Amino acid sequence: MVAAGTDYEIAVEEIMSKSPISCTASDSLTLCESLMEQYRVRRIPVVDSEWRLVGIVAQADIALHDSSEHIARTVAAISQKRTYGKQSDFQLSRHEVLSTR
Repeated sequence: MVAAGTDYEIAVEEIMSKSPISCTASDSLTLCESLMEQYRVRRIPVVDSEWRLVGIVAQADIALHDSSEHIARTVAAISQKRTYGKQSDFQLSRHEVLSTR
């Protein structure tokens, strides 16, 4: 089934996130979850020191390692309607995110 008016011939690069929020494998689960909440995303790419993709942390992955009460708060925070700012709003470093907690 194809959505009416959807152009499936468009190149992925035209619609992809060009500066996605990411974590490294050594970052804490708390940081990853904070990024998900702050940017209201359900998945975070995990990159190595050369910014190559090494994995993805999904909301479901976190659910396997957290209390049900905490999961409910995280899901509620992530599920809020997104408000988009300027592209630079999405380019905070992990250090900046941690310092705002």
